[in-house]
Amino acid sequence: MTATGSETAQAAGDHPVHFYGVVRAGEDHSSLADLDVTVVEEDGLAAVVSSHGDEPVRPSRQARRHRSVLDALAAAGAVVPARFGTVLEGEQDVRAVLREERDRWAAELDRVQGRRQFRVRALYDEERVLREIVTEDPRIAALREATQDLPPEVGHGDRVRLGELVSVALGRHRAEDRARVLDAIEPLVVDRAEHERGEIDHVLDVFVLVENTARGDFEGGLEELAAALHPRIRLQLTGPMAPYEFVGGDTWA
Repeated sequence: MTATGSETAQAAGDHPVHFYGVVRAGEDHSSLADLDVTVVEEDGLAAVVSSHGDEPVRPSRQARRHRSVLDALAAAGAVVPARFGTVLEGEQDVRAVLREERDRWAAELDRVQGRRQFRVRALYDEERVLREIVTEDPRIAALREATQDLPPEVGHGDRVRLGELVSVALGRHRAEDRARVLDAIEPLVVDRAEHERGEIDHVLDVFVLVENTARGDFEGGLEELAAALHPRIRLQLTGPMAPYEFVGGDTWA
């Protein structure tokens, strides 16, 4: 779905538009026909936009639409996502953004060409790993035994010490297991972006960029890893999706 000249002026005109991201000009985006978007081309690049109406729309619904458009674009080819909520004043602003940042957009498109983003999460079976920690450390086992039947107002110091020991042991386990998962993933991916989480069952939350040609090896490798880690650690794979984590710049996601 490509609009140029008078078609673009009619669709993107002088009224505000949602800015989803940038693709290369001239590509076939007919898969977006049901998403009510317009492609504005300028100097070899194209911005994907839609009308920004005055009627209120729930942010959660807007966010889902933003991702739906970008994931559909990524399924068809390279796309550089814009940050959710980016609104431009009209066609001239859209064209100006494409011209002024052309080299950056083009470089990012080259970087993600033929690649897709996935998210990999590794989560502990919380009860299982805590049992391991108690079994491995006699100090933790003794403190747990000494405090588990005490009323809340008694044994505060021992409970604090128990919590500290468990936290240290869990951190050690997490570092070892995180390294194991990353060692298995890294040969299969182009790049990764890791997120820290505070949940007790958290082992790893990482976004990875995968060559389309290596997708089978990547997914197969994760299946083997998941089988090896089960039931102590549970792996979750989400994707493919647009490369939200692997582009830079103030106007990008």
